[in-house]
Amino acid sequence: MNPASPLLALAFWSPAAAQFGPPQTLAESTGPLDAAIVDLDGDGDLDLLSAGSAPRVVWYENLGAGSVGPLHILTTEAQEGEDLFAADLDGDADVDLLIAAGWPHCISSIENRGPGVFGEQRHIEETYNSRGVFAADLDADGYNDLLLAAGNEITWHENLATRTPVGDVYCAPSIPNSSGQPGLLVPRPR
Repeated sequence: MNPASPLLALAFWSPAAAQFGPPQTLAESTGPLDAAIVDLDGDGDLDLLSAGSAPRVVWYENLGAGSVGPLHILTTEAQEGEDLFAADLDGDADVDLLIAAGWPHCISSIENRGPGVFGEQRHIEETYNSRGVFAADLDADGYNDLLLAAGNEITWHENLATRTPVGDVYCAPSIPNSSGQPGLLVPRPR
């Protein structure tokens, strides 16, 4: 028996083709560029988050049975919202938002302050041609760090804050982090 045979069988196995119903409009939006589904209000169901060519990021509460409530405007300062990502950025167990906007060329965050209550948009870093923003605990210290795709590079930004929204930090590449490497996120001076 050829040892590669089981792998070949797996590589060519495919479940039956998925079947989908006709499209159903959940919400009207001006030039949507990105949408995400995430529980924004802590009620256990997935809500709709949207950004686009209109200078705003909005969310719609999931009402169940394929319907959403009225839009809630999170910010009107994110024209050409290229990417949205939801993750706990400040260690308080709710999902905060990251926005990569084409105008103003920046990455920003919005803190989730409780069920369906959000803070103001906070600038993290100016970028050019930002296309993606992600959060994950890349250094295993218990805090979600930032991973940005902008221009011609992908950059990692260690989250040095302790229970501080990422929006309360500023870019300071010359200050070393705990591993001695240049740290990019440090508490904003008061």
